Amino acid sequence: MTSRVTVGTALCIGALLVSSAHAIDLVGRWRLEVDSSVAELVDITQDSSTLTIPVPAVPPDIPPITYSGTPASNFSLPATVFSLFLRGFTPDEETLLANSFDSSSGYKWYTVFGSRCECDDGNTIDGDGCDATCRVERCYACTPPPASMCMPLGDGATCEDGNACTTGETCTAGACGGGTPFSPCVDLTGTWDVVLKSDFGSFSTSWTLAQNDATLVVRNAGGAAEFLGSIDAPSGALSVFAPSDDVFCVSDDDVHATADPNGNEFSGTMTIWGPSTPFGCAFATDFTVAAARAGTHACGDGVLSIVEGCDDGNTTAGDCCDAACQPEPAGSPCSASCSGCDGQGTCALGPLPAPSACRAPGKSVLSMLNRAEDGRDSLVWEWRRGEDTPPTAFGDPTATVGYEMCIFDAAAASPTLLFSAAVPAAAMCASGPCWTGLGAPSGSLGYRFKAAAADTPVADGVRKLQLRPGIDGRAQVSVRGKGEALLMPGEGTHDALPATSPVSVRVELRADNGECWAASYSGAETIINDADRFKARGN
Repeated sequence: MTSRVTVGTALCIGALLVSSAHAIDLVGRWRLEVDSSVAELVDITQDSSTLTIPVPAVPPDIPPITYSGTPASNFSLPATVFSLFLRGFTPDEETLLANSFDSSSGYKWYTVFGSRCECDDGNTIDGDGCDATCRVERCYACTPPPASMCMPLGDGATCEDGNACTTGETCTAGACGGGTPFSPCVDLTGTWDVVLKSDFGSFSTSWTLAQNDATLVVRNAGGAAEFLGSIDAPSGALSVFAPSDDVFCVSDDDVHATADPNGNEFSGTMTIWGPSTPFGCAFATDFTVAAARAGTHACGDGVLSIVEGCDDGNTTAGDCCDAACQPEPAGSPCSASCSGCDGQGTCALGPLPAPSACRAPGKSVLSMLNRAEDGRDSLVWEWRRGEDTPPTAFGDPTATVGYEMCIFDAAAASPTLLFSAAVPAAAMCASGPCWTGLGAPSGSLGYRFKAAAADTPVADGVRKLQLRPGIDGRAQVSVRGKGEALLMPGEGTHDALPATSPVSVRVELRADNGECWAASYSGAETIINDADRFKARGN
C-alpha cells in the first residue's frame, strides 16, 4: 500500500542537490525503503508541473492519499496525516533521501531512501541477473524496467566488480574480476566502528557504507539509510547529509570527513540540528567523528586506534581505561596509591582532578614533624567546620570501606607525593577490631579508628582517625599518626621537604567508596616549611 505525494517541480532542495534551474528528471521505477523495514518498487512520474512519488505507507493501514501544492525550499509538504520531506538526491538523480512523519502515530518520523531501479524482472530473487534490490548483477545485461529481460555476459565482456578503486574488469565464467587497481583511491564500502564526541559526551555506534563511484550511502546500526552524499575517491574527502526530522527545523544534518590513504580510517565532524521551534532550529550540536573499519582494530591489544580513547592492553574496567577502550571519567579511583584517573585513560599520581568534588573545611590544620629519631615522628591533620557530610558518606569502614591519606606538593605542573598512609577496612588490632562505629545504630554518629603503638604498621603509622558527620559547618575529620611506621617526607618514595615555593600543599583523605575530604594550603597559610617540619593553618 502506498501514499502518493504530488508536488510542483520548481525546486531548490538543499546542499546535496542540483539547483532549481536544473531540469529534474526522476521518472522511472524506484526502490523506496522506509526505515529499512518496508521496501517497495514504485513508479515516479512527472510532467511539466508536477512530480508524483508513491511512498510505501507506514503504518500499512494508512490509506493512499495524494498531496499537491507548491513545494517549499526543501521540497516539503506537510499534510494532515502523512507528510513527505524530500531533502536530497545525488546529482546523477539515481539516489534520493527523504523523511516523513505520520501525525496519526504520535508524529513518528520515518526515513525514506530511494534508488533508481536498473532492472525489474518481476521477482526479488538473486542470481537471475536482476537482484532483490533491482540492480543488475555482475556479468549480466538487462533491458530497462519494467519487465526486464536479463542475459549473462560472455567471457571478456566488460563489467563492474563493485570496487571503486579498480578499472578494466572483465567477465570470466560468470565472475567479474581482473581489474587493475589505481592510486590514489579509497573505497569505504564496508562496516565501520564509529565514535562520536561532543560537549555532552560520547557514544559508539556502527555504520555501514556503500560507495558507488562518487555516491556514498551511510546506513545506521539498524540498517536504515541515514546519510547520503558523495566522496572524492582519490583524496578520500567525503560529505554526506541527512534530512532533519523536525517540522520547522529543516537544516540538513551533515558529516564532513577525510579517509586515510589505506581506507581503513576516517575522521571529521558531524553537525546535528534541532530541536525544532516555531522559528526554526533551536541550535546545532557539533560532534567529532572517528571511524575505523570493523575488523582492523581490537580493543585491548595495546595498540591505540582512531576509535579508541585509550588502550591499556586489556578489556578490564576500573583501571581508567574501560572495557570499550574509552577513558573513564576524571577522578575515578584506580589501583595506584594516591592516584586517580586523569580522564585520558591513565592512572596518574596527584590530587583528584575535577569533577571529583572533595568536601572542603571551614578551618583546618596540618602538621608534619620528621625527627632524627623515627619513633618521635608525628603527623596531625584536623579538618573542621566542614561541608555537609551525612553518615552514609563514610560507608562502613568496620566492614568494607578503607581510607587513604595523601599529601601532595602541588606547586609544580607534575605534583609529587610528600606523605601517604592507608587505613584498611575491617583492620584488626591486638585488642580486637581497630574500627568502631559510633552511635546507635552503629555509624550514625561516625566512626573511630584507634591503634596502639604496637599496632601502627596496620595503618602505616596512623594511630587515630575520627570521622564525624554533620550539617554544613559541623562535620569533622581528624587524623593523627606517630612513630617509626610513618613514612615521612623524604622517606620511601615520598618527596622531601621543604615544599616547593610558592607553597601549594594539598591534603586528601580518600574513601574506597569515592568520597573525599580535602584541604589546600598556600604560602600565606604556611607557618613552618623547612627540611624537617611543615605546619599550616587553612580557613
